[in-house]
Amino acid sequence: MSRTQQLIFRAGMALWAILAPVSGLPQVRTAVLQGQVRDRDTGEGLGWTSILLVELGRSATAHEDGRFEISNVPPGTYTLRAFRIGYENTSVRVEVRPPRTVVEIRMPSTAVMMQTVEVTSDLEARKGLAGTLGSVVHGVRLRHMLARTLAETLAQEPGLASSSMGPATARPVLRGMSGHRVAILEDGAGTGDLSATSPDHAVAIDPLQAERIEILRGPEALLYSPNVLTGVLNVVRGTIPEQQTDHLHGAASLQAESVSAGLAGGMGLLLPILSGTARVDASLRRMGDVRTPSGPLRNSGLTSASAAMGWGLNRTWGAIGISALGYAARYGVPGGFVGAHPEGVTVEMARAQLSAQAELALHGGSWSGLLFKQDATLFALRELESGGIVGTDYALFAYQARALARQSRWGPFRNGAVALEIRYRDFAAGGGVSTPAAWMLNLALAAYQEWSSGPWLLRAALRTEGSQVSPYEERTSRTIGAIRSRRFGNVATAVTLARTLPYHMDVRVGLTRAFRAPELEELYSEGPHLASYSFEVGNPALGQEVGYGLEFSLRWSPPGGRLELTGYRNRIYGYIFPRPTGQINPRTLLPVYQYTGTDALFWGAEGTLEWRLMSSWALATSASYVRAGFVPGDAPLPMIPPPQGRLELRYGSGPLSAMLVLRWAAGQNRVHAFEEPTPGYAVFDASVQYYWTRGACLHTLVLGAENLTNRLYRQHLSRIKAIMPEPGRNVKLLYRVYF
Repeated sequence: MSRTQQLIFRAGMALWAILAPVSGLPQVRTAVLQGQVRDRDTGEGLGWTSILLVELGRSATAHEDGRFEISNVPPGTYTLRAFRIGYENTSVRVEVRPPRTVVEIRMPSTAVMMQTVEVTSDLEARKGLAGTLGSVVHGVRLRHMLARTLAETLAQEPGLASSSMGPATARPVLRGMSGHRVAILEDGAGTGDLSATSPDHAVAIDPLQAERIEILRGPEALLYSPNVLTGVLNVVRGTIPEQQTDHLHGAASLQAESVSAGLAGGMGLLLPILSGTARVDASLRRMGDVRTPSGPLRNSGLTSASAAMGWGLNRTWGAIGISALGYAARYGVPGGFVGAHPEGVTVEMARAQLSAQAELALHGGSWSGLLFKQDATLFALRELESGGIVGTDYALFAYQARALARQSRWGPFRNGAVALEIRYRDFAAGGGVSTPAAWMLNLALAAYQEWSSGPWLLRAALRTEGSQVSPYEERTSRTIGAIRSRRFGNVATAVTLARTLPYHMDVRVGLTRAFRAPELEELYSEGPHLASYSFEVGNPALGQEVGYGLEFSLRWSPPGGRLELTGYRNRIYGYIFPRPTGQINPRTLLPVYQYTGTDALFWGAEGTLEWRLMSSWALATSASYVRAGFVPGDAPLPMIPPPQGRLELRYGSGPLSAMLVLRWAAGQNRVHAFEEPTPGYAVFDASVQYYWTRGACLHTLVLGAENLTNRLYRQHLSRIKAIMPEPGRNVKLLYRVYF
């Protein structure tokens, strides 16, 4: 048995020893929650409505007559949220009792769809991965914003930006931070890719199959990561079905864009099989070189394929499910600019993941359920020079196991959770890289609690985590020093206090202590990185990052509008980044970047205003600002987004909705010594959506245009801005049918 297999076996046995006593607890009798969604005025059943059982994070899709069913629901009081094209997002509270509870949801039609689903404005409404979220991009909003990558889809949300070395490599930036400081999950588990390690590595997710995208902030994010100063992104794909279905239904999509001659298609199906529900989905994407006002961006194309199969069974005692998914992509990283390979590079990557989960309904009282989930991922990436020569080769095996116990009430507390998590990564590099093979093991225990009294709501979480990083061969390198095993451990905590105020207002204050242990490449990198055109040098003596955050938020939610203002300050001790040394490696003639740790300070603000002008028109605007510098001295950190925002004029009437958007960014003149300033810009976009029903199908069509005036402009976080501006005029089409 290999060392990797031994570690996985021991981790599994440790979890079994913890969970075995719990599995023998008496089980509570659960209920079936049935309902129908209707038009508030006509009483007509509304098919294809998405239903979310907030507290449990369970979802369902209504049939064409508006009926839905969610099984295996423990007794209690829950929030149901309904989302449908052309209707206002609607929430109802329902008390679920065995054996069956029936509810009716009446949805009012709306002329204008609001930007995102905000949940903290209503202290009783909770939704998402395990509870309270910052926001959810879903439904109409997701279809209007859907782009080639996850980062581009989210780039216009307040506080988010996108960094890249080309269209395929875009990665989300939250409040000025990216890489390992932003956890990206798919269905609640890590993606197991290498997108956080370098700007030329793409995120192994295609947003075309996303049901919704959640941005999780605050104390509950500690159930998933110890580094939560920015937030956690979760792409909900629903690979393991959470609902039972008695007949076939699903959705098919077709997406096209002119700027790259891009075309993508996908389909997802739910069908009854083996007394449970199976889900099958697949997607293909192909795009050529992106065209800009200055000409085509050579070697910027992308070809990708994704497929997944899952099966779930829901019963009164709980639920079980398994899934398998695969993702493969081939894309170009342009060359010819500082920080890139002169001739450009082609990157090939593949990801395969197996998942299994089980949920038990526990005995009544304090605990309502126990969820156990494990994911195993194989990931491979290689970078090819012209002629197909392999320059850099990476392989990664990742394993994650989570046990999450949900608590209904415990004394004065409610809606709590306790999570136990094991993560293991086994990494190897080849080609021209001399970085040693190494493994990393993380063990974490986290707890979350809520307390409320009248207008007050207190949320708190605590996470303790230990990790070990070890090379398979310890040695001394003349370049980076002693390559040896390291152990890290720390405690993260977060507290948020919210209070409702008169006149539809509420305020929230949050305090956070976060940490992050250095990653494998930050400790042990030693050699050239082809695509990023750098010689990367690790630092085996690095300490861990420790950050302290303060956040204040004010919301005003009167009828017909919403205003939110947020300010934050994040101080990070031991901030790890690849520092340009100004030296050239004599063997490869590449610039040398040395990982180092120093202190840094981030502070900024975000604001959003949405207002209904009349029955069919609304105005929305948002803006964000972040300033980051080294401490002491306030010298600028590299790659910090400038002040940016958008102004939207929205129209909606029946099945038709439209948006005219002005995107803007100020110039970024506060730059690191090795950066160039970037001028500001303002760009117009537009989109129109229409939906109709025919037979047992719901059709949606979105036609959009980006950069309507074909303006030449540059994004500060784009590493290719020195040679090429952003894409020119782009006509986009998204057709989706639900059946």
